[in-house]
Amino acid sequence: MAVPKILCGKCGGRVEVGQASCPRCGEPVEMVSSGAAGSVRCPVCGVSNSSGSAVCSGCGARMGTGAAAGRRPRKERARRTDGKARGLEPWQIGSIVAVAALLVLLIYFQLPGGGGSTPPSTQAPQTMPGMVPQHVDLGPLQAAVATNPGDSQALLRLANAQHDHGMFLEAVATYGRYLALRPDDPDARVDMGICYFEQARSDTNRAPALFAAALKEMRTALDRNPAHQPAAFNLGVVTLAMGNLEESRTWFGKAAALDKSSELGKRAQRMLEQHSF
Repeated sequence: MAVPKILCGKCGGRVEVGQASCPRCGEPVEMVSSGAAGSVRCPVCGVSNSSGSAVCSGCGARMGTGAAAGRRPRKERARRTDGKARGLEPWQIGSIVAVAALLVLLIYFQLPGGGGSTPPSTQAPQTMPGMVPQHVDLGPLQAAVATNPGDSQALLRLANAQHDHGMFLEAVATYGRYLALRPDDPDARVDMGICYFEQARSDTNRAPALFAAALKEMRTALDRNPAHQPAAFNLGVVTLAMGNLEESRTWFGKAAALDKSSELGKRAQRMLEQHSF
């Protein structure tokens, strides 16, 4: 059972909605609705972010440029008004020599056979919504579905893998085939709704239709299983992203009431406390 993820505004790490802080850097995290005061809309994907965010929670783009992004404007060096040219100061000459020496050392260490090598990065690259890692090989899962198109579990495994790797458009199609065979699976239906939601966050032109599709699948899951906590929680996430604060409060309240002691129930309560609904 999946939960939508946002990006930490400090380090860009993926954080599940409702988590109090980023698991990578510990930065407190808050999901901002599209109508929240003090929010800033991403110029790339249109998702609203808190005014202090450096990275968009929807697409990973850096928020703004120049002074509008919080950079200090460059101070112009004071010009001499006496018209006299001025030579380099001793400290300036020393700085130039130091920089030149540093460049020589860097070139030496970078060249083959030099005194060292640059260690490879140990940090895994971030996968943004919609990006598919180059190493992903879904061939065996696709082959299993092709061999037996009526195998519901093979379809579900492929859909979940596509979802996990950001292949949201493909995952929707595969979840649709699975749900045609197993229409009463609430987890798969909510996951399908999340795929619509993730597409809406990056496709502003089709966002209204995609948000509506996400809500439809999640409401269907909850109608068929009123005690399904993930459906209620994710309805809160989607309606909050749409700026429907009152409806979002209702869904988070329902999710918390279903099981206050569960991890999802605690996250729902945290979302209620974070936002002034």
